[in-house]
Amino acid sequence: MKTCKHLRPALLKACCRLAALLLWLPLPAQVAFVTPRDSIHTPEQIRLYQQNGTTFPVTGVVKAPNGRPIAGAVISIQGTGRKTFSDQQGLFHIEADYSHPVIIRKNGRENRSLGLEAFMEHPEKPLTVYLYPKNDSGLYNTAGQMPEYPGGRKELHTFLDMQLAAHHQDIRQEGVVIVQFIVEKDGHLVRPTIARHLTAELDSLALKFVRAMPPWIPAKENQQPIRCKYSVAIPFKKTPEDNK
Repeated sequence: MKTCKHLRPALLKACCRLAALLLWLPLPAQVAFVTPRDSIHTPEQIRLYQQNGTTFPVTGVVKAPNGRPIAGAVISIQGTGRKTFSDQQGLFHIEADYSHPVIIRKNGRENRSLGLEAFMEHPEKPLTVYLYPKNDSGLYNTAGQMPEYPGGRKELHTFLDMQLAAHHQDIRQEGVVIVQFIVEKDGHLVRPTIARHLTAELDSLALKFVRAMPPWIPAKENQQPIRCKYSVAIPFKKTPEDNK
């Protein structure tokens, strides 16, 4: 009994040393563990993560518009070979990065394309991703009177110019991102997705611009408002100051 009592302090001391050693062991270089406090990254950090190929563990849940989980959806990181599937609760986990969009697919439903930023807004909980049926009832691709930004194309260009000027420091590459969305009967824009990809950073910026738009004038067929798909091309250009 005396021998056991003498061993306890020594054993406790050894355990403490082992715990301290484990704290100093390096984590894998390609994986970053994110807490809500450090989940919002600056453009400089994002560029560094892109250069280093840093990945972040993300979690999402795939659902139908009625809220029911979708099992067996394919979740992949475009161009990397990384892939997983949603479980019976629609839940999935995957390593994502800032250079490649996250693609969610399921037969009979429209694909979704998301940048890492969408998952980083609230990394402490799964991001809900809704997959809508293809050929939604009552959804038009064309109409006698197509949707229109309030004030017409001139006002749309003015809005985009203001957004681009406000974020000029984030534009490090030139090109065009095309965003597709649905204009509902009341003019609200829903389900914006990337139809033409540029970079993850600029894709997310283009989606941000569309989400900031006011309600549009809805499409009409036989003088009646209808739901209609529409696409907007957002050109990204560096300002003269950025080229200096």
